[in-house]
Amino acid sequence: MKRFFALVVLFALPAFAGRPTLENRDGREYKYDLECGSSTLHSSVGSRTTVTLDPKCKLRVKGAGSAKLEENMKCTIKDGSLDC
Repeated sequence: MKRFFALVVLFALPAFAGRPTLENRDGREYKYDLECGSSTLHSSVGSRTTVTLDPKCKLRVKGAGSAKLEENMKCTIKDGSLDC
């Protein structure tokens, strides 16, 4: 059984490896748009929460800023400002 769980973890890691993240360190929710080619995803990140995003997209956080995402990029919202 331990071997099974080790294999599950081993094969699940590449799915998240290299993907950018958005961490919200503020005490409020922020809405964001993720523009990937011709499609746009509208979503939000709750207070003190981290979400995983898609690389090669443009992130626009309402009221905090925007950034072009790359692999392994870590973006943080703190004090109302986006930092990547």
